[in-house]
Amino acid sequence: MRTYVHDIGEALGCGAHLKLLRRMKSGRFDVADAISVTEIQQASREKVLERLLSLPEVSRMRGA
Repeated sequence: MRTYVHDIGEALGCGAHLKLLRRMKSGRFDVADAISVTEIQQASREKVLERLLSLPEVSRMRGA
């Protein structure tokens, strides 16, 4: 995405840059499933541990 913006700015002769870029999804990981720092801080230890993924789980989700 950054390269496209740069190339478009270059083609227009005015330069360009991104002000904001946010990845909403990567593979099977979706920002909608994320937990905020505030939620982590306010949740009990048990609730936080329920949401954690093990390395093997992450590997399977990434297709490794």
